[in-house]
Amino acid sequence: MGGKQDEDKAYGKPAKYDPSFRGPIKNRSCTDVICCVIFLLFILGYIVVGIVGEFPSVQRWNAWVYGDPRQVLYPRNSTGAYCGMGQNKDKPYVLYFNIFSCIVANNIITVAQKGLQCPTPQVCVSSCPEAVWTVEKDQFSLTVGEVFYKEKKNFCLPGVPGNMTVLQSLQQEFCPSFLLPSTPALGRCFPLPNTNFTLPEFPWITNTTITQGISGLLDSLNARDITVKIFEDFAQSWYWILVALGVALILSLLFILLLRLVAGPLVLVLIIGVLGVLAYGIYHCWEEYRVLRDKGASISQLGFTTNLSAYQSVQETWLAAVIVLAVLEGILLLLLIFLRQRIRIAIALLKEASKAVGQMMSTMFYPLVTFVLLVICIAYWAMTALYPLSTVKPWGAGLRGKEVLAHILSESIWQMYPFLCAATALWLDSTE
Repeated sequence: MGGKQDEDKAYGKPAKYDPSFRGPIKNRSCTDVICCVIFLLFILGYIVVGIVGEFPSVQRWNAWVYGDPRQVLYPRNSTGAYCGMGQNKDKPYVLYFNIFSCIVANNIITVAQKGLQCPTPQVCVSSCPEAVWTVEKDQFSLTVGEVFYKEKKNFCLPGVPGNMTVLQSLQQEFCPSFLLPSTPALGRCFPLPNTNFTLPEFPWITNTTITQGISGLLDSLNARDITVKIFEDFAQSWYWILVALGVALILSLLFILLLRLVAGPLVLVLIIGVLGVLAYGIYHCWEEYRVLRDKGASISQLGFTTNLSAYQSVQETWLAAVIVLAVLEGILLLLLIFLRQRIRIAIALLKEASKAVGQMMSTMFYPLVTFVLLVICIAYWAMTALYPLSTVKPWGAGLRGKEVLAHILSESIWQMYPFLCAATALWLDSTE
């Protein structure tokens, strides 16, 4: 009772609900109208770029007509068939007969922009080669069935007859003349670096040549690799993403309901929970760092790799995590110490706000509107981004200055779209 009286003296008595109260402003209006208009104009422009857009010098160029998202998600063989789907469902990787044609005969950046379509036969395989192998001269007179099919090195193009001589198959580039130990990356078989081998028939191919060539190719594919991995993850786990979003939505509504009933204890539990999670994270990361430090695992030994999970095995990753979590823990503790009085005021405001929500239950469902709009916004961005990325007609082929400017504009819009989605969410929240 004493605490209640002290609060009344400090802040005054809370006003009772009056249904006839219309607020301090009678004529209310929407806020941030200019931002809303700008965003709607942007959406309209993006629809024009993605659906109706065409360049004057290109006959009916259209991202939705010429684009094919499968080019981003799946590699293709020489015939244009996609690996990992359809008749090649059990063959998800592409093997290059001569991977060095991607490096020597062409510009590496150009090859990367064309989806790694190199001037060499490409075949879908179920697994990449594991050992060095080359066709010997005394095998030229033998048949394909005796050399490739019998030795379980069936890396020839589909439909090659087994009675064809090996020499003919090599001259017509139906079968590979050599194989190198490879590892799958981006759905393609790349030779393993730092592997000792010799190819008598190809003395110019050495370990140094492979290491330098593959490193240059991977460097040029760095940005594309990240984009492709993002879309691959979306394509393979979209249903889990929807389930996670649904669970987050239900938990958010439950949180709002509990906030109305027990605002004070709920805020206290959340604060203690966040501090506890950060403390456990610091402990776990430190233990991982200590174990890897004793083993001597360092990032200098790992080097560059496109497999991000490999960085979990180096001590620097866990040390950085410990530092970040410790800084966050310290900041939160300082905020709690110096802003404890404001936290009490915030809890009191939450209690009063919960009473207002009880009189306007429709506000409980307003977050659903924001949630649905954000899902539509992000889904449209993802789909529209897939099609320009996979357009069959090259972006810069035969385009004049105006067309190139239009392309740059569309690329800029695509990159800005996620940020505008986030800005829309903030704008919608500010209008509640």
